[in-house]
Amino acid sequence: MLEAVLRTVVSPASVAVFVVLALLGAALHGRLARAAGTRKIPTLAATTALAAGTAVTLTPQSGPEFGLSTRRIFACPLGWPDSSGLLDLPTPTQSSLNSLVLLPFGVCAGLAVRNWLQTTAVAAVILLLPALVEATQGFTLFVRHCSTQDWLDNVSGGLLGLALVLLVRGITVVFTGARHHDGSSAEQRR
Repeated sequence: MLEAVLRTVVSPASVAVFVVLALLGAALHGRLARAAGTRKIPTLAATTALAAGTAVTLTPQSGPEFGLSTRRIFACPLGWPDSSGLLDLPTPTQSSLNSLVLLPFGVCAGLAVRNWLQTTAVAAVILLLPALVEATQGFTLFVRHCSTQDWLDNVSGGLLGLALVLLVRGITVVFTGARHHDGSSAEQRR
């Protein structure tokens, strides 16, 4: 099953898109980290994870259900999603794999942020980016399907990654007493 997924996802087009976006992220991560006030290395990891997710979701697919003859001007069925693909794990289904697309970005961006305002901005990116990707897939003619189910799957994975980092940070603070009396951490005082 995993081999079939890799054959579908890893194509010359997806590798090319990943390389271009990863190089762009590597070139801009320092400026992005300075402008946003985030940590540099996790910001680089987050841009690389985002490049991988974008390469997987925006490159063409092939098969009998894809093609120009099956397209309309805007081909995105709007409907209420069933449930998150996270519930399908560890079985590799389309939904569970879609849920894993933004999980690395959620983890890396969670490691990059320093405060709640930045955390809120990351959550907003996790909510809005998949909507933009799905809308782009709906308008493009190069054979991709979009759906609200894919949006929910991507968002749930990204938010899970972010939540895991915040949970570990919270547990660390509780058990190590890493906060000062005024509520700031030792890192904020440097």
